[in-house]
Amino acid sequence: MAFENVKHAIGSMTANADMASNQHKFVKSSGANNQFALCSIDGEFALGVLQDNPASGEAGSIGIVGESKVVASETLTAGDFVGSDASGNAKVVNMGVTAQSLGDYVRGYVIQGAAVNELAVIELIQLKVEEA
Repeated sequence: MAFENVKHAIGSMTANADMASNQHKFVKSSGANNQFALCSIDGEFALGVLQDNPASGEAGSIGIVGESKVVASETLTAGDFVGSDASGNAKVVNMGVTAQSLGDYVRGYVIQGAAVNELAVIELIQLKVEEA
């Protein structure tokens, strides 16, 4: 059973589009004043995980610290580092510097795994895979 314990969330930003089906996905700043958008580029910086499902223009709660549920884009196992795929779902990020992961942002550490399209639980963290 997936659980959450978000210790800090941003609640003042508004959705730039309808987020009805995007709860527990990674979001980013949209570039417009005080708005957020679903992550749409593989490995990009994620502000946090959307905790609710606001309509366009409504405020949303974005978890940035603590444990959060997140939608898995592939099988996730406890101990995996994860970041956003191009749909805002959690994907495994290889912490070894590889062509596939170089430049990816890590936004969580899996503490309860999940299968594809199921809810995993991550500890929210922030790292970037870079060459030494």
